Amino acid sequence: MDTEDRQLRTAILHALDLADYREAAADRSNIDDILWQELGDGAWIMAAIVDIGNDGNDGAKPLRRALEHRIQQIRERCLQLLCFTGDTETLKRAGEQMNSAVAEQRAYALEILDTALSGDTRRHLMTLFEGIPAAEALQQMSTTFPQRLLGRTQRLSLLITPGGHRFEPWIRACAVRSAILLGETGLAVDVAQRLDDDSRLVSDPAAWALRTLSPHCGRNTKNESPKRAWCPPT
Repeated sequence: MDTEDRQLRTAILHALDLADYREAAADRSNIDDILWQELGDGAWIMAAIVDIGNDGNDGAKPLRRALEHRIQQIRERCLQLLCFTGDTETLKRAGEQMNSAVAEQRAYALEILDTALSGDTRRHLMTLFEGIPAAEALQQMSTTFPQRLLGRTQRLSLLITPGGHRFEPWIRACAVRSAILLGETGLAVDVAQRLDDDSRLVSDPAAWALRTLSPHCGRNTKNESPKRAWCPPT
């Protein structure tokens, strides 16, 4: 479970759930540590959502959706971890109702979670599960998980070239797309680093974006194979 690859962690947790894994006393500290990692990741993503902004510009809309999906994945992993340590059936039912379209069912699920959770993580987990706006959630978590707001350009740079953060290709691709649609010409160098990305989902849009953001930096793609052609998303 203790891996930097969050997609791999999701797969491991799912496999453990299928095997009816339940926490051993020796595992409790490890599970608590992973919960804190997930909460820290959540705070970082919330700060990114705040920095990207929601000013009605469609250029950032796919990226915001991708980041919000990442938050939902964090919620689901936290709930799976909690199921290993508590009343599994009750927590699973609460998780199902938390995603309901009916407000009363969501409120009931939160009541169950509020009663079932304990320990140092309880307050922050409830903030995560309540699904309140990112700015408000970030403020509530700021004492334990402080985040520095960076502004849109610097945050996009970190999402395009994530460094220590392991983002799935879709988030990197959406960040590249946002850079061009928002006219962030200063990010051309960051986009150029994605030309050799392991995923073509990222490298192809990076080549398209670079030709627009900084045409003199783009590679000569006239002789590239047709299979590398990529159409800008609409």
